[in-house]
Amino acid sequence: MKELELDTTTIRHFLLGELEPVAREQVEQRLMTDGDYKEEVLIVEEELLEDYVSGALDQRERDLFLKNYLTTPLQKQKLRIAQALDKRATQSAARPAGISGSPNVIRRLVDAFRARKLFLQLSWAAAVLILVGGAFIAFSFWRSARVLQAELMRLNGAGSYVLDPDRSVSQLSLSALTLRDPGNLPTVNITNETQVVQLRIPQSQTQQQAYVAILKNSDNREVLSLSGLTVRNLNDSRMLVLQLPAGIFSTGDYLLTIRDQGSSEDLADYSFRVVRQ
Repeated sequence: MKELELDTTTIRHFLLGELEPVAREQVEQRLMTDGDYKEEVLIVEEELLEDYVSGALDQRERDLFLKNYLTTPLQKQKLRIAQALDKRATQSAARPAGISGSPNVIRRLVDAFRARKLFLQLSWAAAVLILVGGAFIAFSFWRSARVLQAELMRLNGAGSYVLDPDRSVSQLSLSALTLRDPGNLPTVNITNETQVVQLRIPQSQTQQQAYVAILKNSDNREVLSLSGLTVRNLNDSRMLVLQLPAGIFSTGDYLLTIRDQGSSEDLADYSFRVVRQ
C-alpha cells in the first residue's frame, strides 16, 4: 500500500509539472509501455480534475494546475468534461429526496461508478477527436502546399510565359540588388480581379546562374520558397521574373530574398508593400 501511495503521489506531481526532468522522463517512458500504469495515471488525473473543480486544491497546487496542466487542447477538453460531470452531480444532489428521506447509498455508488467510467470514455473520445482533427489539419496544409507548389511551377517553371499586365496581372518592378527604404516601399495593388502578382527584378548581362526566391511577411514567416529561377530576356533587358498567385498575399509589407542556388549565398533583399482593395 505504501508503494502505491508513493506512486500515486509521483503521478500527481507529474501532472502538476513538479517532477525533475529525469523522473518525468521515467513516467513518460512507463506511460508508453505499461497499459495498467496508464490506467492509473488516468484515475489520478480524474481525481486531480475533481479536486480542481470542487476547489479542494490549495493555492500552490491550483497555480501549478493552471500553469502546467492546462497546456494542451486534450487537457482543456478533460477539464470541460469534469466541470460538466460536476454540474450534473450537483443538479442530481439538489433533487428532492425519496419517500424515506434518506439517501440511496447503493444508487449513489452506481452513479459515481458510471460517472468515472463516463469520464474515462469521454477522455479517450476527446483524445481520438483531437488526433483525427490534427491529422485532418495537417493533411489540409499538405494539400494546400502541394497545390501552391504546382501553381508556382506553372507560372515560373521551364516553358512558362511572362504574362502581360492587365486586370488579372498586377506588375511591380523592384530596384536591382538593393534594400529599399521602408518608409517609401514600392506598392502593388490587388483587386478582386487580380489573379497574379508579377515581380520584375533587372539583372546584369553577366549573371547566368539559377536563383532561389524566398518570400516572407512582416512577421518574418516564410510564405513560400521557389528554386530554379532563371533570368529572362524581355525587350532587350534581362529580368528575373516571379509570378505569384495573388491569393497568397494579404495587406502588409513583404521581404523578398534572392539567393544563388549554387552557393546558397543571399544576393539581395527587396522590400515591397501589398494593398488589397
